[in-house]
Amino acid sequence: PEGRLQVNRGTVDKDDDNSSTSSDKYEKDVKILNSCFDDIEKFIARLQHSAAAFRELEKRRRSRKSKKKDLGDGMLSMRAKPPPEKEFVDIFQKFKLSFNLLAKLKAHIHDPNAPELVHFLFTPLALIVDASHDSHYGPNLPSKVVAPLMTAEAIDLLVNCLTSKESELWHSLGESWYIPLEEWKGYVNPYKPVFHNGYSPSVTYPENGGKMVGGPGPQAHGHHPEDDLDLEYDPRHEPPHHPHHHEEEE
Repeated sequence: PEGRLQVNRGTVDKDDDNSSTSSDKYEKDVKILNSCFDDIEKFIARLQHSAAAFRELEKRRRSRKSKKKDLGDGMLSMRAKPPPEKEFVDIFQKFKLSFNLLAKLKAHIHDPNAPELVHFLFTPLALIVDASHDSHYGPNLPSKVVAPLMTAEAIDLLVNCLTSKESELWHSLGESWYIPLEEWKGYVNPYKPVFHNGYSPSVTYPENGGKMVGGPGPQAHGHHPEDDLDLEYDPRHEPPHHPHHHEEEE
């Protein structure tokens, strides 16, 4: 089912370029963008289920006269746990990729347009950032997510469309979210997205591969590569919430 965050294929303006190759490229970018949106919505649903289980557990504990655990508490406790750290990292990477793709497609998508979709994204981003702060993974988890770096074009899009509250949240995430790929010094892990529905596009970011390795010497911007959490994570290897088929795109 389509969620609120969705770029419809019909909204991609193909009249800007007569090249069918260019049109196919935009279609692929739109598919990747929509896949990011789908995974973000799934992650929000998981957080909501986790929060509901936690509230039920607390309610049971408060209403119970003895400290003895009830049958079913163990299952509730499991459901109340936040998603693993690697899944937070994965979803933060997909937010960054979404902003990059929205900037790339901004001249070609309408109703909703790129700035409107950026605003839509900041609602789940704020919720997930808060959830990461509430977890035991440390207060600065988003700042440790370096790859994919944001493009200068994406940063320009955000600078020109965010509200002051959204901008405050954006800058709180750390330099790896607002120093552009083009200016970043030091190593950047290549990023290849994989989605929960099994879709694995044959693309690696940065697409030109030219900025994966920086120059020798101290890392700029106080960045320490050993702190990066750009983990190799494949959501297809997680226990599925529902059956799906793997789709490897050539």
